[in-house]
Amino acid sequence: MAEVITIARRWFSSLPPLQIEIECAAELAPGVKLGMAVKAAFASGTVLRGADLRGADLSDADLRGADLSGAVLSGAVLPKAVQAMRPADEAEQRQRIAAVAALALKDDDALNMGDWHTCETTHCIAGWAVHQAGPAGYLLEEMMGPHAAGAILLGDEAAKHFYDSGDQARAWLETFLPDPVQPEAPYA
Repeated sequence: MAEVITIARRWFSSLPPLQIEIECAAELAPGVKLGMAVKAAFASGTVLRGADLRGADLSDADLRGADLSGAVLSGAVLPKAVQAMRPADEAEQRQRIAAVAALALKDDDALNMGDWHTCETTHCIAGWAVHQAGPAGYLLEEMMGPHAAGAILLGDEAAKHFYDSGDQARAWLETFLPDPVQPEAPYA
């Protein structure tokens, strides 16, 4: 049976809600229907910017290339590969930030807070998180945008520093580096 699903716009109120027609069984859960509508919208080239996708089941969706910037995804069932990228706990989150800090602070040119990615060896905080996650990180960035990808990989506390100046970002990242070993004082 054909059903028209409405995908609301959350913050982009100047854009009309999306009306997507899908073929589905009437008894399907609303989240499954919304997920099917998102997949159909993406397949047809519809821009999903600012879409309210709360509760959508996107577990089998291949949304590479989708513009989901500003989309609300809380409560959405995301693909398993994306779900697995979120740190399991605060300790894992701190480990990831420490790994980003080690890369970003290894030389003066490795951290550039003016752009997500400048080259293979220069990124911002979120850019380093994406780069460090490899192809899965870049897919996440493509699906969600760089800010959301960085927040998923490093956590919300790290996301508060994504727009810091270079000096502020360096100072924050340095707090995640191990203390340098101090040489022992010679005996007198």
